[in-house]
Amino acid sequence: MSKMSKLFFRLILTTLTISGVFFGGSFFWRALNSDKDPRPTISTVDYSTQSFTKNQNQPNVISKIFEINNSSSKPKINKSLVPLKIILPILMYHHIDTVPDFLAKDTTAKGLRVSPKVFEQQLQYLQTQKYNTINSFQLQQYLDGEFELPNNPVMLTFDDGYKDNYDNAFPLLLKYSMVGDFAIVTSKVEAGEYISWQNLKSMLNSGMSVSSHTVSHCTLAIKDTENIGQFLGSPVDNNDHTSCSTFAIQERLNTGQLEFELSESKKILEQKLGIKVSHLVYPFGFHNTQVHDIAKRVGYQFATTVVPQTNYITDFTNPFELGRIRVQGQQDGSLNGFFVE
Repeated sequence: MSKMSKLFFRLILTTLTISGVFFGGSFFWRALNSDKDPRPTISTVDYSTQSFTKNQNQPNVISKIFEINNSSSKPKINKSLVPLKIILPILMYHHIDTVPDFLAKDTTAKGLRVSPKVFEQQLQYLQTQKYNTINSFQLQQYLDGEFELPNNPVMLTFDDGYKDNYDNAFPLLLKYSMVGDFAIVTSKVEAGEYISWQNLKSMLNSGMSVSSHTVSHCTLAIKDTENIGQFLGSPVDNNDHTSCSTFAIQERLNTGQLEFELSESKKILEQKLGIKVSHLVYPFGFHNTQVHDIAKRVGYQFATTVVPQTNYITDFTNPFELGRIRVQGQQDGSLNGFFVE
């Protein structure tokens, strides 16, 4: 073999040896570290340790019963295109309870009480007739173009905020996957036969809504004895923001008292419950244009009366004069009124 051939052979051998050491070492290194994941590390967050701050400006009204037309996933409708005359029966209740023995001869007390047994039969009727209940929050969302009404909507309203609404009406509404709107007299919460703030929070968390029934449930306008069906305005225009006599009828308020009854009840409900109150329920159904103007100014969007609805039409071209259907007191027997269509 020539010197040139020997030199070439040694060069190739040296090259192969170096390559073998390199690749062999690399293989050996990978073997030693084979228990390590070669993928890039992805950091994770333990959300159980994170703290979240609730936005106190948002209403806590997430329904645990049903979800219809989640507004967050739907585009808003132009408010000017929302129909303002709709078929929406609004039913008016007070007590859902049996008549106590000491009131057995009191016709007024009996007229305000629907027994739990009869109330359940009424809910069964609504279910059979394929009505869908909505609350006042959803009604406001409809007017804002953020909520599409279900087929055959109906609204169940409960005046005064009695504890039996929580004890008897609320469980039955849950049983039938329905909702109601509860008009609260703020000075009466936690007192005697009335509902508690904790009760109201539980109801809100289960899809119910809360409306204002003023601070003291006194007359916002008084009847004109000379013109039946008319209501007189306040004789004095001042800033006397004081309360009236609780549950007083025909007590003529000044404008400062009117504003106090409407604004203070709204403020208390919103602060205590973290909601936005748009619905006002007139005590005794008494109201006039002066009351409408003040209600608008302090932030209400609509109000209900005790005037019977015509053909179940709710007319938002006059949002502060919405009629309702009174559900007469009943303890047993066959259903009557709205429930025998």
